[in-house]
Amino acid sequence: EHGAVIPPDLVDQLVERGLTVVTQPHFITERGDEYLNEVDGEDLPWLYRCAGLQRAGVAVAAGTDAPFGDPDPWRSMRAAVARRTAAGNLIGPAETVDPAAALALYLGDPASPGGPARRVIPGAPADLCLLAEPGPAALRTLSADLVTLTIAAGRIIADNR
Repeated sequence: EHGAVIPPDLVDQLVERGLTVVTQPHFITERGDEYLNEVDGEDLPWLYRCAGLQRAGVAVAAGTDAPFGDPDPWRSMRAAVARRTAAGNLIGPAETVDPAAALALYLGDPASPGGPARRVIPGAPADLCLLAEPGPAALRTLSADLVTLTIAAGRIIADNR
């Protein structure tokens, strides 16, 4: 489930139990400057982890935790890549992921987060996000501005064409 602070001594237990962590990397951007003042310095590297957990074999997904955080998943993806506070301070540099890995945090089945990316299958209700740019360009910006059409459970929920 949610993992705000996951120190190294807990990671083996997560792996052994086959647990998935749903992290909110955008909290580093949104609240990181407060965390620098309020969170024990020994815990800062383990805030809202991504890459280190994945390297250890923990399934990791991301969420926005809206309404407690910004609901924009693209902002969360950018935060997972940069791990910078609003003031530009870097927190947990070993936990950064590349843009493709940040996107993958959102592509798993909601019933089994952290698993393989869902696929569009003929005859199944689609969950689909159509972008105005091809994949490589979209990964460079990770921006909601590129979303032209969103389909959830086979129904259009946003059409920006």
